[in-house]
Amino acid sequence: MRHHFKINIFAAILVICLVVGVIANTNQFTGPAIALVAVGIIIAIYLSGGGLNQLSPKSLLIIVLLICGLMLGGQILVLNTQPVTVFHDPFRMLAQADQLAANHLDMQTTYFLRNPNNIPLTYFLSLWLRATTVFGLTTNVSVSMLNLLILDGFIALLLWTIWQISHRNTLVLGALAFSALTPFAYTYYAQVFYSDTPSLLIILIVIRLIMFWPTSRPGRFCAGIALVLTVMLGTLIKPNLIVLIPAMLLVLVVLWRKHVLKASHFVIPLLLVLFGFGLSRPANSAIISATHYTPDIDYTLPVTHWILMGMNQDMYGEFDPKESAIETALPTYKARQQYTSVQIKKQVQKLGLGGLFRLWATKMTALLDARTIQSWYNGGFRSSPSWYLAHAQTFRRLTGFSYAAATIVLFIFALVRLLLWRPDFHNQLDIGALLAIITALGYIAFHTLVWETEPRYGQIVLPLLWMILAVLPKPVLKQASYHILWPSLAWMATGLILVGLAYTTGQTHPRTTVVAAQRSQLSEQYQAKPMLLTPANQLSQIVDLHGPASYFSVQTYPQSGVSIHITNLTTKHRYSLSKTSEVQRISRALPAGRYEITVTNPTRQNQPIDVVTTANYQLAPQPLRIDGDVQPLQSLIYTVIHSAQPD
Repeated sequence: MRHHFKINIFAAILVICLVVGVIANTNQFTGPAIALVAVGIIIAIYLSGGGLNQLSPKSLLIIVLLICGLMLGGQILVLNTQPVTVFHDPFRMLAQADQLAANHLDMQTTYFLRNPNNIPLTYFLSLWLRATTVFGLTTNVSVSMLNLLILDGFIALLLWTIWQISHRNTLVLGALAFSALTPFAYTYYAQVFYSDTPSLLIILIVIRLIMFWPTSRPGRFCAGIALVLTVMLGTLIKPNLIVLIPAMLLVLVVLWRKHVLKASHFVIPLLLVLFGFGLSRPANSAIISATHYTPDIDYTLPVTHWILMGMNQDMYGEFDPKESAIETALPTYKARQQYTSVQIKKQVQKLGLGGLFRLWATKMTALLDARTIQSWYNGGFRSSPSWYLAHAQTFRRLTGFSYAAATIVLFIFALVRLLLWRPDFHNQLDIGALLAIITALGYIAFHTLVWETEPRYGQIVLPLLWMILAVLPKPVLKQASYHILWPSLAWMATGLILVGLAYTTGQTHPRTTVVAAQRSQLSEQYQAKPMLLTPANQLSQIVDLHGPASYFSVQTYPQSGVSIHITNLTTKHRYSLSKTSEVQRISRALPAGRYEITVTNPTRQNQPIDVVTTANYQLAPQPLRIDGDVQPLQSLIYTVIHSAQPD
């Protein structure tokens, strides 16, 4: 009886983390609504299981292909009608890759001097852009294609892996529903190219290769090459893949203690993974050489920079731009290292043991919170469609509620399986499941205990949880008698509840909506150079507002003497913008319509103005005009919003 209740220690720790994840997605005022939707989904899944399990493999394949086809169509529609304005690190990387693809080898800013870890991904992206340029594709189209190839490739491989492991219709369709019927496939991962999407695919490939480690010599040879190259590529793209090494060492210890190490053939994959990590160093040096990047230690941020961010109680362990500005203002690497080390010690003393535990709990909550997926690294739609603006509050809540509820359901199903799991380490799949569990714990621990945290970092556990679900046995439950009426009613009721709650909370707790924006920029903090507007020149750019707005700003420099106004081209009404420290803005009711931004220099000296220039990437729907000359690859930096006012 004692053996029956003995739970694997790593599984038990992950269960605790997943409980925190459930709490993270059900806190604040939206929590009860999300929890209700999650309960509805669980009931609908329970009622649907009997019928779905009766589907033949052929019928299952037809359903999967049909939904994947509809998913691809939806993704293309979203990318065409709702492109987002990408900002922060993804844009800086994209802008440099765009320059490299056009054979402009100079670094536009000091960003890569401070963040050299993003150089390999920038280089790989530039190779893709260079290849697609041969076919006349713009950077916009090329990046969207690459996003879809990686994202949809990940989804397809995940579905195939789950089927290979479990042969359970419900699990395959569950993973498909999570991917294709939630915002997962249509928001951040489809709209913004960054290291997170490749990382999902890479960790899936690595765990899959180990889980299905071949027995034949030719098979092991091919799998070994694939494993080394995947680990090397993954390390170059996102160095936190390093958590795989301690995870594999822990699995090694477990297998040794269970006296199954030799029979498991686990040592060879471990050595190959170590070899892949080792190869990443010369590969990184070769890439740095190819990009003509020259490191400068006086700009480099020490590792303690990110550790300090993770210790910042005021920002809940997330990135703090004010703290970053203080560090980057220090003149040398040694000064930054000394500063961050001192601040970390002060933070530890200030927090104490109890404060540290509270901070870690807060960070884990933020890490596993999936509700903000629509806003990760984008500043809103470039030009929000009128149909979206008419129901923006409802759409925003639908996005957050549906993805959070789906995440909760995944967490609950995974933690129930983990509680019931009694591993058999003579089974290669159980060894792979243990590796997936410990790797998930490694990522969670890294961003909870050591590094800064963000909600998008926690998404790396998704493929690991799906593989865990596929391997671990299904709980023995009395199957509900199947009748198509009951699951249909359950799904319809859940959908109506979701829409109703999204509408209600959207009306009672409205949020600011981006009507139009071009917020991509290289940033003054990384010494991006402004355009100097001569007294004789004039800049203009058209912005289409498909709904009313209450705020319009154009980014300038604090010392700039330019004059900016906007004109409604339909009514001919002209509005002057007021100067603040970093922008010129106007806060008043602006009706929908076509507006023209006009920037002039009323002084006798050249004046700086923020203008972003790219090689082959169109930033805004309408081009910048310099004295009437059309510049489609240049744009002002502007933001137009509609303030959140309760009805």
